[in-house]
Formats: sequence, structure tokens, C-alpha cells
Amino acid sequence: MGEVTLQIPIDTPKQVQKACDAMKDAPTIPSDLRSYSRPLWMVLKNKTQFSITPDGTYFYSGCLHGQSSNTGAYNVTGFGARNSWAGTTGGARFKIKLDQKNEVVFVIGFSNPVIGYYAAHIEESWDMEKAGYAKVQENGNNIESIHVYKGTSSSGSPLKFRLRLSIVSGQTMDITVVQDVWEEE
Repeated sequence: MGEVTLQIPIDTPKQVQKACDAMKDAPTIPSDLRSYSRPLWMVLKNKTQFSITPDGTYFYSGCLHGQSSNTGAYNVTGFGARNSWAGTTGGARFKIKLDQKNEVVFVIGFSNPVIGYYAAHIEESWDMEKAGYAKVQENGNNIESIHVYKGTSSSGSPLKFRLRLSIVSGQTMDITVVQDVWEEE
């Protein structure tokens, strides 16, 4: 755990709040996905100034339904997974590019098994199977980024932020990434 200096302007707390207040509503589960017996609809809420890019999936059982796409700054997207023999279980990896040298990589694990309960997990890691899927828990979880990031606003004020990541399990899983910004003392 430490501090990482970024080479880009950081949005102020006021800018982050204003952009989050203007975010669109989450997309709902498509009817063709809902027709499967164990579907999962994952809604990614990006409450940061950065784009979040999908970077692979792992399935113990099931497959993607449609395509996942980049989630732009202060935006919401959805993607689906559908079942096979044992339900819909697996993991996915995402990257958040902070500047030319720094990125945050996180994984999610998800489960809607034939026998059992909805479960989810989120962790800062590269390993979709061991750090995502293998750690799913009934109510999901939330974490803070390993590092604190610092830099300046576009007007030169020193700022710091930490990312807060959370996932809530259910047929619709809410994945939220928040940029928690404060003024450097």
C-alpha cells in the first residue's frame, strides 16, 4: 500500500459529484437473456473519470450473453451471462487506465448455480478464477484500492483519491466503482 502520483488532472470532489448526479439509469436485463433458467445480468456503474475496459472472462459453467463493452467515465453499462450444465458461474477481469503508466486491474466472481445461491466477489487482482470465482460469497463485498492516487486538479490544486469497488449478488449484480477524492492536506 502506498501513494502513486498520476500525470493527468484529477477531477475535484465537486466535479465527481456533479458527473455522478447526471449519470443515466442502469440498463435492465434483456428479455432474451431472462428466458434462460440461470441468467445473470451485471450492471457496471462507473463513478470515476476513467474508462473501465473488459479484459477477459472465465467460466466454470455458462458463457457470455452478448458482448461486454467499455464503460466510459461516469457511465453505466450492462452485460449478461447465461447458464449451461451447472448454472452460470465464473469470473471477469477489468482494467482502469489511470494515465500512461498506471492502471488498476480488478476481477469479479459470480455464481448463479443450479444448486445453491447467488454469490459474488470483487478484488484487485489479475486472476479471474482464484481471486474472483473461487472467493464468491452470498452478499458480495466491497474493497478499497490498494493504492492512494495523488496529483493535481486542472487548476493546480493538490488532490488525492482512492477507488472504492463493490459488488452485490443477485440475478442482477451491481458492480460499482467510485472515485473517492479529497484535497491533499
